[in-house]
Amino acid sequence: DLDERPRTAARTAATPARPARRRRPWRPGLTALLIAAPAILVYAYFSWGPILSSLVMSVQRVVLTGQSDFVGWDNFAYVLSDPGLPQATANTVLYTVLAIVFGFPVPLALAVFISEMRSRAWYFSALAYLPVMVPPVVAILLWKFFYAPDADGLFNTVLGWVGIGPLPWLNSPASAMPSIVLETTWAGAGTAV
Repeated sequence: DLDERPRTAARTAATPARPARRRRPWRPGLTALLIAAPAILVYAYFSWGPILSSLVMSVQRVVLTGQSDFVGWDNFAYVLSDPGLPQATANTVLYTVLAIVFGFPVPLALAVFISEMRSRAWYFSALAYLPVMVPPVVAILLWKFFYAPDADGLFNTVLGWVGIGPLPWLNSPASAMPSIVLETTWAGAGTAV
């Protein structure tokens, strides 16, 4: 047995060690690209198609029933010279600020509230997500009923119970923007929650 050890060690040292076979990492290749190609084309058509189409239309005088004419930068000059542009920009900035101020904390507070529930958390999660599933047309009709300026509107009915007269929710410059922000916060909060 003692003589066998040196011979085995000598044989092992004399034969060069074969490099370990490395496995080639799997690469999806052309087959996966061909499988994904229809989905990529549909996505490109419906996401980038309208963007490119609107860029082309921005330098044209668009006629829906006939040939559109190329007008160059005239459309941009018209918009920039419009006297209502400063008011529209201010309204957009105000809406953005109100949507950020209310659109972030409200879903966060609801999420914390739901996560602290010991029982029936699933019920409140489903209730919070329900506005996301409501079709936009239905939501508009629903909120139109809520904001009705006469005493029959839902919000004005509730305010009438405590003696406050009907308010012109969407007809008043002071309450129109907060009313719109309330509706969009309601509609989008479920996803964030």
